[in-house]
Amino acid sequence: MQRHFGRATVAVVRAIDPSLADAALRLTPSGKVPETVCLDTANQQHSELVHILKTRCSLDRVLTLPSGGFPDSVFIEDTAVAIGSRVLITVPGAESRRGETKAVLSGLRNSIGGTSVVHMKHLDEEATLDGG
Repeated sequence: MQRHFGRATVAVVRAIDPSLADAALRLTPSGKVPETVCLDTANQQHSELVHILKTRCSLDRVLTLPSGGFPDSVFIEDTAVAIGSRVLITVPGAESRRGETKAVLSGLRNSIGGTSVVHMKHLDEEATLDGG
């Protein structure tokens, strides 16, 4: 099998938590009221994304992790950064998001063989990183 530089083989997504509409962190331009989130639309768009990942992206698999009760957990790119077969579990800057990483760490370790998963807190206890 020929390997291609940078070819993704697995996509990891998290389910949308029902609290997304009310409790998710939002960055908005100065002085503007955050847009409201329609949970039905968000779920439909998320389903479409997963469908596209499964049918059009030549991935070996799509791993879907539960939301874990965290409103922002659908933005999984903030909690894990992958390069090749190595994954760094981050320590998000927002304290309200730090609990998300436990399920991501567990899900990756249990579901993706041949992957080296390291938690950033073991490298530097004071550092934070939002992967997105």
